[in-house]
Amino acid sequence: MGKAPLFLIHDRRGRPFTLAALRKRFDNLGFAWQIRDLRAKAASDSDSSLAAQTLLGHAAATTTDGYIRQRIGALATPVKRRIAGKPS
Repeated sequence: MGKAPLFLIHDRRGRPFTLAALRKRFDNLGFAWQIRDLRAKAASDSDSSLAAQTLLGHAAATTTDGYIRQRIGALATPVKRRIAGKPS
């Protein structure tokens, strides 16, 4: 058996799948799907801009600032209730 391919998603010959190839395969199966970039979420959830910059590997802070999403409003906290029939 030959060397393992360097790509996360690849065909049987080890060549990387393109976005168009993936979309075609899922569309042929009848799946509704979306590709999402989780980098912006990870940057927004970081404790600081410097932490986000390090996580994303950006050399310039201005690049990282484009990924960070501004949150509107306060964070909600879950309501703590005792469940009936369950001991505390």
